[in-house]
Amino acid sequence: MRRARLLHSAEEVEVLQVDQSAGVAIIRRHGFEQRVSLEDIVYESEKPLSAEIPRGHPPPQTSILELYPRLAEKVGELRLYHGQSNAVFYMIYIQTPQKTWMPLLNRLLGEGESLSVSISMETYPFPWRILLRQVEVPHEAVSAPPPLQSSEITIRLSMLTRGEPQRLFPKEENCDPEELTSDTISSLRPVKPGPQIDLHIEALAPHLQGAPAEAIYDHQISCMQRYLYACEAAGQSSAIVIHGVGKKRLHAALVNFCKEQGWRVETLLLPPYLGGASRVYFSK
Repeated sequence: MRRARLLHSAEEVEVLQVDQSAGVAIIRRHGFEQRVSLEDIVYESEKPLSAEIPRGHPPPQTSILELYPRLAEKVGELRLYHGQSNAVFYMIYIQTPQKTWMPLLNRLLGEGESLSVSISMETYPFPWRILLRQVEVPHEAVSAPPPLQSSEITIRLSMLTRGEPQRLFPKEENCDPEELTSDTISSLRPVKPGPQIDLHIEALAPHLQGAPAEAIYDHQISCMQRYLYACEAAGQSSAIVIHGVGKKRLHAALVNFCKEQGWRVETLLLPPYLGGASRVYFSK
């Protein structure tokens, strides 16, 4: 069994299988099997596996924006990697406390180029609202100018305190249930605001009932956090989280998360909840 490292995180993993025709490899990471692009892993002292892909099967092309925590310096570092064959002009802005947009960078990047920019936590209080815009630069004349693509990203302090790089763009919209791991099971589809959310997996995501327990727990926590953020952003005064009684693991995670955000939590003891749900008040 060969060992390799991940190109963008320098993390060492075990390579279980390589499918050159599909441009992917199956690796073991944190005890789980995961499919990754060949261009994202490198064997020790060797070229990237993408170099081994036969002609006619080009590797997937993408651009990646990641957040790297540097808490000791009180900054968050944005790293942008451009993997597309066409050059792209990137613009990244951050919203100031005065609700204006401050440019962080404006740069043209070619294939394989990258750049980074640091954001001061003292200058910009959380949450950070980041605006990423990109315009493709064609190789030749086109009938109409390429469209301006725009993505708005919210960064909260909890994302930096995890201590690991966080993928900001692109968001993962879909994944195969048979390939779910603790790293990919928590899909990044939007969670809509509403009066309550039920974290029981049979109600939250029935197709995940056969997934590993830790992966299900990660998915429940991710959905809970994104639901509460969505409710707060929608202007709700409160929201109900149904966590069940059980071992109180979800309840403890809810309380700790709300404490970080400065929100008040009240356990609902009367029917129909009987201690299996809590109301979160967003007013501080």
